[in-house]
Amino acid sequence: MIRPYRRPGLQLQPRSGPPDPLVKALQEDLRSLGDLRADIDGEFGAGTSSAVRALQCDLLNAGQHGRDGDAPVALRTFNQGRVSGVTGIVDERLAACIEDVLDDHRVPVLPRAADPVHANADALARIQQLTGLPVPRAFLLAIFLQESGGMHYRVPNGGNDDDFIVVGLDRNDPGHPDHVTSRGYGIGQYTLFHNPRPPTRSRRSCRTQPRTRSGRSRSCGASTISSSPGRRPARRPTTGGGQRRGRSSRSVSMSAITTSG
Repeated sequence: MIRPYRRPGLQLQPRSGPPDPLVKALQEDLRSLGDLRADIDGEFGAGTSSAVRALQCDLLNAGQHGRDGDAPVALRTFNQGRVSGVTGIVDERLAACIEDVLDDHRVPVLPRAADPVHANADALARIQQLTGLPVPRAFLLAIFLQESGGMHYRVPNGGNDDDFIVVGLDRNDPGHPDHVTSRGYGIGQYTLFHNPRPPTRSRRSCRTQPRTRSGRSRSCGASTISSSPGRRPARRPTTGGGQRRGRSSRSVSMSAITTSG
């Protein structure tokens, strides 16, 4: 499908001024692909520029293999010589790449909620109903609040139409600062180290294993959360924005958390 912003002479880049509907359409696609952390507001700011650079980096370098499994397709196969650098600027050639990626059935887009307020309340309610927890419920809820602000989906407000699943982005490649090294999804920020995610990961068991002071992890089981793909290796908790925060000597286990949206 032809993207509304794909046109001859296209140059979308950081600028001031009123919201741009072409930028808004671009942001929706970047959220779909998991490159934009938040906001579909038509303003090409630092977040959108960072997302564009992350996508360009993937189109230049991303293979199919990750530390925790394989992506269904290597994103660099969509480049076909059209992207030659990481600029943060969207031209017609990059727009064509985005179009090809979104048109490929092997690339699942991130889920969004028709009623994110209800979906978020439902996720928290299901957590409250869990029994047999190996950790205090207050500790479990604190982890979710730290990871995602207690949200499974973003909630639109004003001119911001973002209703996609919450995503956190880590950039831990010193040699390539625009490279997104992992993505965390949903209320628990369950992390994958490859992109795009396989469709089966949307409903697969996920594990939270914060690292102990010695660097070792403790596993207390697994959880299932709809639209929160992947298995989380041993690591410290992160904020919703993907920044390292604090240390923990405990790990968290959840069972059968399923949200709807």
